[in-house]
Amino acid sequence: MSDKITVVIPVKYEELTVSVIIPNYNGKHYLEDCLSSLSNQSYRNYEVVIVDNASTDGSIEYIKNNFPQFKIIENSENLGFAKAVNQAAKNTKNDFIAVLNNDTEVHYNWLEEFIIFSKSYEDFGSCQSKILLYDRKDTINTVGNELFFLGHGWSGRYGKPDMSDNNVMEVSYCSGASMFMKREVFEQAGYFDDEEVFMYHDDLDLGWRLLLLGYKNYVAPKSIAYHKYQYSRNNKKYYYLEVSRFVSIIKYYQLKTMILILPAFLILEAGIILLSIRGGWLQDKIKVYWYILKNFYRLLQKRDRIQKQRKLPDRDISKYFKGKVEFQEFKNIYLQLINPFFDAYWKITKKVI
Repeated sequence: MSDKITVVIPVKYEELTVSVIIPNYNGKHYLEDCLSSLSNQSYRNYEVVIVDNASTDGSIEYIKNNFPQFKIIENSENLGFAKAVNQAAKNTKNDFIAVLNNDTEVHYNWLEEFIIFSKSYEDFGSCQSKILLYDRKDTINTVGNELFFLGHGWSGRYGKPDMSDNNVMEVSYCSGASMFMKREVFEQAGYFDDEEVFMYHDDLDLGWRLLLLGYKNYVAPKSIAYHKYQYSRNNKKYYYLEVSRFVSIIKYYQLKTMILILPAFLILEAGIILLSIRGGWLQDKIKVYWYILKNFYRLLQKRDRIQKQRKLPDRDISKYFKGKVEFQEFKNIYLQLINPFFDAYWKITKKVI
């Protein structure tokens, strides 16, 4: 971390209030770094709300004893990331909502830079920090997440060296590890879809919805967070990722687009089924199909509401979607072979939607 520098914040900025929301589930071992960095912010007009999802590791006692100035919402069960954020957002009244992972540490002017950004980019739906790896602070975790046209998302420029580029950029969607939103926009968008998305890609789902509503997603690189990031592979994670992917495609694409991408979607599904067999998570993949079938009517109702609310057609937001998967943690021989096909397919599809 850099040494603290005394910064004088203009009065007009200090009038703006922020609620920093941190979901926590058995994350006591992360809290010292995260909460200490929040205690040392150059911008002062904010509150911190930790939503504890029934932790059993002493997290609540640790917070009360060491950070009594922060608020705690204590849940009796694990509600998941999305529902925890929504719960806190609905119980606070400040101008902005900042969502932060508990496994992060933020720079002293993390919040100040979000506030300064908000005064210059009033069309923003969400904004994220430049997120660097905690154990390699010169290496990028994400500078804006990427969105594949068949619903996968990943960390933009993951593993690349930080070139200290401080230019604000539009991105496909913002990482929920360190995200900043206007309260009124978050409310208008309907918060995170915590009914369908328990965890993983809740940020993708929200970011896509914000694009439909005519907002833009940005990265504000002067706001810096350090993430103790580990890409994990387990059957439960694949299940949640796949549910989120199906849910977003059903809710957000216009019917014409869904018809046009159907052949590519089916090819991808065949490949994912093969990978699930090889990886030992075929049963979880089948559970994904069952979840979608079981809840299809509810998803269609959500789709109908969103399609009526949307401000932009798929044609106008297609520029935010990638034609191929470029996340190095996804690399396998199947993707290497099929990526050129998907890329060409999407370039053609974008011209006719």
